[in-house]
Amino acid sequence: MKKIMILSAVFFLSLNLFAQITDIKISDKVNIDKIYAGIYSNTEFSLDSLQTICHNNTRVGAMITYKPVKWLSLKYWAISQIEPKTLPWGIQQFWFKFNLSPKISLETGNMATLETEQKPHPSTADGQFETSSEATIPGMAINAKIKYQITEKLQIAGGISKREGLPEYSGRIIYKTIKLSGWYSVWNKEFGSALTTDFWRVHTNFVYLQSKSFSNNSTFIINEKEEISFYNDIVYDLSTEKISRCEFGGFKSFKSKFCKGLLGLGYVHEDNSLVAHFLISL
Repeated sequence: MKKIMILSAVFFLSLNLFAQITDIKISDKVNIDKIYAGIYSNTEFSLDSLQTICHNNTRVGAMITYKPVKWLSLKYWAISQIEPKTLPWGIQQFWFKFNLSPKISLETGNMATLETEQKPHPSTADGQFETSSEATIPGMAINAKIKYQITEKLQIAGGISKREGLPEYSGRIIYKTIKLSGWYSVWNKEFGSALTTDFWRVHTNFVYLQSKSFSNNSTFIINEKEEISFYNDIVYDLSTEKISRCEFGGFKSFKSKFCKGLLGLGYVHEDNSLVAHFLISL
């Protein structure tokens, strides 16, 4: 039944030829921030055995905000995903946002932590195409976070989460296109940090997990007009002192009034294989 509902939603959106729908004002107090539907597929060609491995999934999601008064917002979002040979799964969040002043906000609920905000959002094409490096950043949790927008270009934030039943403390600073976060989890007594930068045509993300891994994914726009980019996704395992993930290649993005997506081709070092990517979202 879940599969039928998800596929029906994708079919409905396809019939209406919508691009990703954003900012739908239902009333003065209710706004649909985003509706998402996407299909992702990749095929690996082993250069050793000449065998192929195929993966694909379909994801739909939505975000909505209810703002009963100026200083308070209730926020929701949810996604559902289906994949062959696995059970359908989903993620959902709900939290409160209090605007304490024009520059200070407080959020609390089941939501992204400060470091999780440096992962691509699940209800976007980037989220469905999340790299192994980005996946090493901890996910959502029950937490509270406060943000202070000092200037238009500078923001500092702090938060506390409940992870594995114990506290996790986090902090973050954003300056222009640079985001740096750090966190300490009491349950495993380990520290982590994430650095995200956007300069010119280069987007890069570094993630460090104490005693576990150091990873990086980067995208460099080679031809802006043709929307052709180079990418890499590398994870170095600190316990084994070996690279556990290394993929690099190129992809072409495309977008129109009705949809957007990418076509990609890369090389996976640990499997000695070529991988072809295909993603299209409405």
